[in-house]
Amino acid sequence: MDFFSVFPLASSLIHWVVGIFYMLQISIFVSLLRGVLRNGFLYFLRDPVDLNYNPFRDLIDATVHKHARRVLLSIAVYGSLIVMLVFLPVKLAMRVAPSIFPLDISVSDPFTEIPADIYFGAHDDLNSNRNLRANGTSADEFDGDEQSDSK
Repeated sequence: MDFFSVFPLASSLIHWVVGIFYMLQISIFVSLLRGVLRNGFLYFLRDPVDLNYNPFRDLIDATVHKHARRVLLSIAVYGSLIVMLVFLPVKLAMRVAPSIFPLDISVSDPFTEIPADIYFGAHDDLNSNRNLRANGTSADEFDGDEQSDSK
């Protein structure tokens, strides 16, 4: 809660990314279930692959009562999945290992103050120099001018 009050935009962004990832995993899971289960078993979930399904037409034709039922069903299903797959495992981990959880990630290491793109860029340069040496070429001999070789 402290993180949200100090960094509300970053916290909202993290929750949004986690929510998108969660919904993606649920849709992949439902797609896998559709491939394994018999046709019509998941009749209450719309199949996005169905060519006859038009979500905009469904929004216009269905009554408000039907939309409210769908929203409440979605809240119940996704809410229970979040409780079972996120909340309960976190609470269990906190009970099993209270000395480890909640995680306290401190950024006091000077290595973590280096931007990631600089680190990975330097890492790639080191690997390319190592590959050049393995091929018998030094980085000083390689000037990158292949056009002069092709003439």
